[in-house]
Amino acid sequence: PEFFPRTGAGRSESAAEKFARAVRFVETSDFAAALPLLTATDLSGTPLSAYALYYRALALAGLNRIGEATELLDRIEQSSPGQRGYLFDEAIPIKRADFDVARFAPRNAVDALEGLSKEKFLTSPEDVWLKLGRAAEAAGDRGKAIDAYRKVYYESPLSLQALDAQNLLARLDQATLSDRFKLELARADRHPAAATAVSETR
Repeated sequence: PEFFPRTGAGRSESAAEKFARAVRFVETSDFAAALPLLTATDLSGTPLSAYALYYRALALAGLNRIGEATELLDRIEQSSPGQRGYLFDEAIPIKRADFDVARFAPRNAVDALEGLSKEKFLTSPEDVWLKLGRAAEAAGDRGKAIDAYRKVYYESPLSLQALDAQNLLARLDQATLSDRFKLELARADRHPAAATAVSETR
């Protein structure tokens, strides 16, 4: 949101500027400061309307008001039927899955994330697979969690999420040494740079 103009001296903050300030609070996890700004800012009828509601949902969730946050996501989707783009296709489904896990409905999250993981438009498929693994763990499906973490670690070894996947696998994966060696060889064949990076850290 840095493209929003900063507040100048001697004039009041515009709605867009308040929203930009609230977003910065959300991004630094200062949800208590963000929520009043987002609640008081009216961006209805503007291109930022859906994003304003989305960030209000994030602020509510950060304050453990998951039910209200989920209702806002519903409101966004109901007010924009058929709308496409990152917010509607990726951000909201991922966040809804997070809320399902927080509300002790991890199986709902698993179902949603499995469907989402098959989409080609994802900007960060590794995030989706990691969240799928965590949701599967919460649902008691250890095998599915391992498969999701392996997907990240072995198929996207140069991603930032690969280290998280490695740590999660170390806790869960009980594959034999021989099986792991085969997986590591396949990983190195697909991604030589990853193999070099690992060898340099040893």
